[in-house]
Amino acid sequence: MPRTQLLALPQRQNVRHGRKHTKGRLRGKSHLHACATQRHKYGSSTEGRVHTHACSARRPFKLPARRGGAYVIASTGNPERHGDSLRAQGAHEVVTGPGELKEPVHGVLDLVGGQQLIDAYGMLAERGTLVAVGHAAHEGETFPYGALFGDNGRHDRTIATFSLPACADLAPDLTWLAHRVAAGELDPQISWRGGWEKAADAIGALLERRLHGKAVLDIV
Repeated sequence: MPRTQLLALPQRQNVRHGRKHTKGRLRGKSHLHACATQRHKYGSSTEGRVHTHACSARRPFKLPARRGGAYVIASTGNPERHGDSLRAQGAHEVVTGPGELKEPVHGVLDLVGGQQLIDAYGMLAERGTLVAVGHAAHEGETFPYGALFGDNGRHDRTIATFSLPACADLAPDLTWLAHRVAAGELDPQISWRGGWEKAADAIGALLERRLHGKAVLDIV
């Protein structure tokens, strides 16, 4: 993360927990802003139904979305294992994929790509926005004929790409998120912690999906 995107933490915040928190929470809030930016072009708001593809690195944005007035639907491949924690983070519903959505949604934060992105785009309501945040599937997207039609309530649906380093003026997001952690309203969800010399262990656990949460490296 560029130094220009770093701020001092609130005095009450546990600095040791705040180190990793800042980037993870910032991404979540900024994802919502990316979705909101597209909708504001047409006089809409962030309120509505938001569908998210859940994974340990992106769970934090659900509570900010809910606080903003959205009805949050989280998607995970294992609802039995992760359902309770996703609801605790702000999800109203937990599903296994876009195919379980019962009605169109106004926004999608997609972390998977591939077929899930295609299916999720098909569930967008008129003027809805899908933000392509991650590409965990490592698959391309080939839309079938008719998927990009604009009739029958599908007018003006958009797909927006997202890159955190390209975001401008992140200070308000950082400040809001840091204060929420300081107040105990948001949990950084740190599940691994160690010194810089153990960085390889942390990276291996993340890549092999043995770590459900965030890894923190202490740099002294």
